[in-house]
Amino acid sequence: MNAKKTIIIISIVVGVVALGLGIYFAWNKAQKALVPASNQQPTTNNQQLLSATEPKLKILSKNGAFDYWIANSTSTKSIFYISNNGNIFKINGDREEIISNDLIENLQLIKVSPDNKMVLIKSGRQGTFHINIFNSEKNIWQPALLGISVADFSPDGKKIAYLTNSDLKQADLMIKDLVNAKQKPEKIISINQQDFDLKWIENNAILLVPKPSFDFSSEIWKINIKTKTLLKLMSDKGMMVGWSKFGDLGLKFSAAANNSYNFSLIDNSGVDKAAFKFLTFPDKCLISGPSQIYCAVPRNQDVFSRLVFPDDYLKRGVYFQDGIYQIDLAQNKFQTLFQEESPLIDAVNLKISGNRLLFINRYDNRLYSLAIQ
Repeated sequence: MNAKKTIIIISIVVGVVALGLGIYFAWNKAQKALVPASNQQPTTNNQQLLSATEPKLKILSKNGAFDYWIANSTSTKSIFYISNNGNIFKINGDREEIISNDLIENLQLIKVSPDNKMVLIKSGRQGTFHINIFNSEKNIWQPALLGISVADFSPDGKKIAYLTNSDLKQADLMIKDLVNAKQKPEKIISINQQDFDLKWIENNAILLVPKPSFDFSSEIWKINIKTKTLLKLMSDKGMMVGWSKFGDLGLKFSAAANNSYNFSLIDNSGVDKAAFKFLTFPDKCLISGPSQIYCAVPRNQDVFSRLVFPDDYLKRGVYFQDGIYQIDLAQNKFQTLFQEESPLIDAVNLKISGNRLLFINRYDNRLYSLAIQ
């Protein structure tokens, strides 16, 4: 570790329980990875056990959620989610209604605009991917973007960047103005097509992000939109990175020597800012401010020494029992938000809505809320 770097070491060991923090990530009651029933549906007992913890922990969605977003409006507290078959639902309080029943096959991912009004929806299979945009404020679909493999919104939500094949070996990075639809898209750069995703983290910087795997070293590249140049940002084996809303900070999971793993906080240059002694994945955490992080952390940390990550996690070959925590880096403090033994929680895609922490539970794929104040 470079002594010149300002590194915050956050040590989570069995001894912290004695210090009164109540955080015991190496859960000694579970010595194997938790795997749900073969149909991966919630059980009756799970539902009954949940009622004992209400109103702190609640199930919000009636159906399984592929992904979700929160309306950014002072007049509504609506939450939208898309099911695996492409139906879009709106939750307002205890009321849930379907607002779009257009069948979408083979959902891949969604990306939400910064104002939370528009959603990029990627579907299809390799070679036949489709990008659609849904405006949840107006409840309308915009014309599909054809011949596009990946896309992302600009930080101000007024443009999208996308990759489109120019031939079998290259892809063009294009930028399209959403405000002035008649304006011709601008070509930024051509790259060798390597199944990248896009992440537009700054006004003038777009990242090319490869699929992570333990079997090879992944490289994240930064494209400077103004200079139209390409720079390798960072490289690591099994690397997964999740960014803050404004792209200034990220959480990085990577494989290390001797089949071990690292989990750290980085800046937008890929430089380590904090090293954690526990392991989890970026999509199980939320950076809510310069020093505030929410994380769902597997209570059985021993599983990381026995399986191959991130592959087994991404393929749903392993499920966890999480504790959920608020981490204050400035104060070097942890607050326990949830550490019950039931129901089983394996939380991903954390978001804040008022005094609630929202997440999808991988055991039943439904949307949950956890009171945090």
